[in-house]
Amino acid sequence: MAHPELHLKDAEAAARIFMGSLISFVLTQNILHGAAIAPMAPDLMVDCLVDTLIGRSQLPMPHR
Repeated sequence: MAHPELHLKDAEAAARIFMGSLISFVLTQNILHGAAIAPMAPDLMVDCLVDTLIGRSQLPMPHR
């Protein structure tokens, strides 16, 4: 399913970057005990990752 509003040059590359970042986060925080050294909330990680990949300014604002 295409989403031209995201302005991604390559959707597969973006998906790999997204998943690789999440896998790296889980490995460093849980397997390598990074949470004890430099803890980071998962929701903060995901928010920053989404901001980096597509930017919040490109996303429609949620209805409240």
